[in-house]
Amino acid sequence: MNNKNCEVFFSIATKVDLKENYHITIKIINIVLDYFKKVTDQEFMMCYVDSKSFRKNNVTEKNYEKLIERLKNKEVFSFIAITKRLTNEEYFGIGNIPEFEPEFGCILNIGEPNSLRELGDTCDSIKMCFPTSFLSDIKNQNDIIELMEELQRIMEGLCSFITIGTFRDDYSMDCGLFDSHYYPTSTLFSMHWNEYVRGYFWGQCLTPYQVEKLGGIEIIQNQEFYLCEKWDDCVYIQSTENILDYTLEDALKMRTFLKPLFPPESEKELQSYPNKEDFKKLSQNKVYFFADEDLVLEEE
Repeated sequence: MNNKNCEVFFSIATKVDLKENYHITIKIINIVLDYFKKVTDQEFMMCYVDSKSFRKNNVTEKNYEKLIERLKNKEVFSFIAITKRLTNEEYFGIGNIPEFEPEFGCILNIGEPNSLRELGDTCDSIKMCFPTSFLSDIKNQNDIIELMEELQRIMEGLCSFITIGTFRDDYSMDCGLFDSHYYPTSTLFSMHWNEYVRGYFWGQCLTPYQVEKLGGIEIIQNQEFYLCEKWDDCVYIQSTENILDYTLEDALKMRTFLKPLFPPESEKELQSYPNKEDFKKLSQNKVYFFADEDLVLEEE
């Protein structure tokens, strides 16, 4: 596995409106900042859009208080990113762009999906990433799962997952396999995340509806995944004990079991790669654990 080009990351979706319920958003931010402070010396910045402009501020007490005030006034839209501190030149790509390396980061999608709520019950979301080197200690891995579970409960999460691979580090919601393939954007697809999985991953949390459609928790327990446990009303399943031991064979086993929860092919708008030639060329520096047919649709 090429650790230079992949990270461990998790994503949690929620029907809770994180702009309106700003007290939940503030709690999430505090948990994330406390976690990062505990595990890394990396310096962070906070990026977000408010009612006046785009903000890129270093994490300081003063800037934190400004963000909290704007959240309480419901002036924050689109996203809140807590990522590695960069200069303006580095961030905006002026001059030499730093070589990519796995790092700690968090992106909260807040407010932007709200503009589409009249079309359906769309989701807000959080995604967090971690360097693979940090996972060499399995205690750190288990702490990340505990963090994911804590945020899952706070957010009343659905369609949540954790996996390893190439992290999509933009500010959009899509970091699941199918997120950009259906309906035709991840925001519209999110209206269906209670029913459909966003892909198949090392670990994922199934909603009560999904558990029922698969035949109940006893059926899931019989699949001999490493872990199957209740997270409130949801069921969390995990392929292997250690995420660094995860293989394509493990992923395909999960795929076979979760196939009844895939969105219908008739709703598919896009593929990750338009054809096999582009797939071969553009996927060279990416790490993924998916079947090729889920990434490429070759016209016969």
